[in-house]
This record gives sequence, structure tokens and C-alpha cells, in this order.
Amino acid sequence: MKKQPDNRASLICSVVIFLLLAGASASHAQVTVSNVIQHFKFNTRPVKNVSVGNSSSEPLYVEVTITEVLNPESGGTKTAETDALLASPKAFSVEANGERTVRLLLRTAPTDKERVFRVTFAPSDRSFGHQISKTSGNRTTIIKVLSGMGMLVFADPIAPHAELAWERTNSEIRFSNSGNEYMGNPRTL
Repeated sequence: MKKQPDNRASLICSVVIFLLLAGASASHAQVTVSNVIQHFKFNTRPVKNVSVGNSSSEPLYVEVTITEVLNPESGGTKTAETDALLASPKAFSVEANGERTVRLLLRTAPTDKERVFRVTFAPSDRSFGHQISKTSGNRTTIIKVLSGMGMLVFADPIAPHAELAWERTNSEIRFSNSGNEYMGNPRTL
């Protein structure tokens, strides 16, 4: 089977160059989130409210996607869709320079390991967003710039504990945590 060439890098480079030529004011943030990290502590109410804002002068339609980070203790970046954490509403509109409250609900009971979720607030292209158009000859190029926002949600385990360790090798010190709370990849100094 013949492998198709990957043209993503040249496409991204073309878009960046075009945006630079079009002017810096052409791209700006649109979706904002009040807290980019939420923490569900053990034995507390499993509900959090998040304010989602629209910093543009046009209305936005936003869709919420939730995934769970698989094996966060190993520093992995693999995720899977989940219904353990719900967002309400999952799709909504936000008026120009407005705000909307989204409720996060942790549906599952705590486990013996900390759980990590990624929540993405992505604008949907429904004739919203900042549009850049450039006419050259008989062709017109239109680029819409829509920027979203993501957040991390941590859910504590039943009995959180850290097992910190360090190891020195030559000029490096490597820190690790084999407990049940997420620390990310082992750190090297």
C-alpha cells in the first residue's frame, strides 16, 4: 500500500504566512474559560460550574467534548471518549462579548486512582468567527479563524497518597511518583 504524502505542514505554513500578511488584528481569541483546571475533591459535591465566554464581536456556537486521559500516571497522551463526566449544555451559543455557565457533573464514584479528563470548548463554524478574504485574479481565498479553549479536570481517588522517589545519575536527578495521584511524566533536573 502506497503511503500518501503528508501535506499538513505545508498547509499550516501557508495559513500562518497568509495570516501574517493579512495583519495581526485578523486573528484573536474567541472562547474563554473561567478556570482551565477543575478539581473534584474526594467526598465533596460532584458538580462544578464553569463560565464560558466569547471575547469576539460576533456570536459563537460552542460544542463541548469530553475525553478521559488513559493511564495518566505513565505520562501518556492517549484519550478516550467517556460518559463519566458530563457537561450541560453540550452545545450552546454565546452572544458577542457574552458569557454562559456550563455545569460539569462527575457521574462515577471515585476509584482507587485519580482520574484525569480533558474538556474542550470548540467553536463550530456556523457562519460565526473572524473571516479573512483575499482576492487574487479570479480566485478568492477565505479563511475563518475560530479559536477554542480546553481545560483539565482532576477527580481525586478514594484514598489519595503520593509515593515520591528520586534517583541521581551523574548530573541528573529524576523524580517520580508511584502513588495514586497524577504527577505527569517523571521529572528530570
